[in-house]
Amino acid sequence: EIFTLLWGPAKDAALPSVVPKEQLANANSLGLVASYGTFPFGGVIFSALAVIATWLGGFEVLKSLSVGKETIALWVDACTFIASAFLIYKLPIPGPTHSGLKFEWNQSITEIREGMEFVRSDRRARAVIVGLGLGIIGAGAMVPLGPVYADVVLGGPAQFGVLMTALGTGAAIGVVTLLMVQRRVRREPVFEMGVIGVGVFLLGAATFSSGGLVALMVAGLGACAGAAYVTGFTILQEHVSDELRGRTFATLAAVVRLCLLLALTVSPLLADVADWVASLLIPGQAISLGGLDYVFPGVRFALWIGGSLVIIGGLYARLELTRLGREEASQIHPTRPTSRSLWSPIPDVSSPNADSSNDSGVNDSGSSSEGVVETSEDESASEDKGATP
Repeated sequence: EIFTLLWGPAKDAALPSVVPKEQLANANSLGLVASYGTFPFGGVIFSALAVIATWLGGFEVLKSLSVGKETIALWVDACTFIASAFLIYKLPIPGPTHSGLKFEWNQSITEIREGMEFVRSDRRARAVIVGLGLGIIGAGAMVPLGPVYADVVLGGPAQFGVLMTALGTGAAIGVVTLLMVQRRVRREPVFEMGVIGVGVFLLGAATFSSGGLVALMVAGLGACAGAAYVTGFTILQEHVSDELRGRTFATLAAVVRLCLLLALTVSPLLADVADWVASLLIPGQAISLGGLDYVFPGVRFALWIGGSLVIIGGLYARLELTRLGREEASQIHPTRPTSRSLWSPIPDVSSPNADSSNDSGVNDSGSSSEGVVETSEDESASEDKGATP
């Protein structure tokens, strides 16, 4: 886990250095597919390696393998990490510029503090990280509560496997759909709608008691989660400058793990408290509706609260990104009305990646002062021409 915290943010921060900006969303989508779409292949390979381990265990020298069939799979897994490290080592990733300063042990703390300060000051990064964080707190409740919900509401623990299959299928559909339409949609609305959609589908999954309807809701949740994940990371990679990108993704990694920890620890406690309160307020924790009993276990209330948290995170991200988009659009085209349509063209706002230069006439608002002067001169010239007989 410690080494994951080291290489994860470094990988996300280095991606814009080796992938063209217009292909970042594709790269993030493929990264998500590589991370989770390979699970079924891993299961098949593990089964095959377990058989091989049993066969190898017949030899006296390797007899210990017959006891732990996972051993050979872990060896192969370790070799894949070494092979990946070699491939990454060959990539032309630009290194840091050495300024001759001595290394200081408190440098990491300083950089984390700078990353947190940047997230607080940059509204786009703050909106994305808060949206993802609240989304993980709410949706992460499915990890400890999903098996309980499947057992208590859907009638058996076997239903949890169906829900996980629906979740993976939905995520795959969401990522593939995003790959097909991403050139024609704006990233910010997709991210906002994705996070809000996760909350809405989680509320739906916690409300229904039919296995088929719950699986459908979970599939929709997976589709929205996949789209929100890809677009959220792409927004940060496109709009955060090189010198702050690593710290920003380190902050994001810390926030993600902290929020997941909260989801894993708080949601079961919340479900127990809700179960106790429901047993006091609702006789038998069930209400008869049209001859059918609608049960109110604590796990259902906990998932409702989780879905509401996700929606709040999505609405906060939408509010921040909407205000920011209007301000940026008004700076570039003061007289043009702004649009938040999903399909409207993306305004050409200079990102920090392309800044190295106030020398080129780019001011703090992202617009070119030279372009403004030229435009006004062109307009005045055209007015003079129009006034001349």
